[in-house]
Amino acid sequence: MIVIKVFGLDPYLLRDISEDLTSKLASLYEISEDEIDFYGSEGLIVHKGVEQNTWNIFIEVVAPKKVSVLEEDAFTLLEHYFKNVSINIKCVFSYYSMDNYHLTLNENYPRFMKEDENNEDGHYEYEYDEEYDYEEEGEDVEETHHHEHHHYHNLDLENENDIFLGNAFEDFEDKLKGKK
Repeated sequence: MIVIKVFGLDPYLLRDISEDLTSKLASLYEISEDEIDFYGSEGLIVHKGVEQNTWNIFIEVVAPKKVSVLEEDAFTLLEHYFKNVSINIKCVFSYYSMDNYHLTLNENYPRFMKEDENNEDGHYEYEYDEEYDYEEEGEDVEETHHHEHHHYHNLDLENENDIFLGNAFEDFEDKLKGKK
């Protein structure tokens, strides 16, 4: 597993860059694309009280020790992709022993979410259960239909531990206005 953490760059720009860069890094490291992840934060790089985002970016590559021999090639590749979106680049490579690597995968869900599973507004869908009595469970049927496109395909409405992937604050202002 290789994680490329990028600080000081818009995370949505990182999404675009990672689409192309993932395959190039996987080829360089001779690993599956599934073993490469990017992390983009919405934080600030600050120097002497002045925001430095996009002027200075900081990249940290966390990778297994066995790929350290490819560090210069990896940096050249990273530099090629990031030099057009920032003025200065600082990069640090951190290596770990595979003895320190742990992974837990939930067999009830796919390993990664994919863009093509989204509908046009970017939310995940689940199949509406026509036989489930939402009113009996104290849920407003109209409310349920209105929000149904915000849940994952296999969402278990009875499972309080299921992950909600929607907008928890959708229509919040309208509901507040209704209480006034």
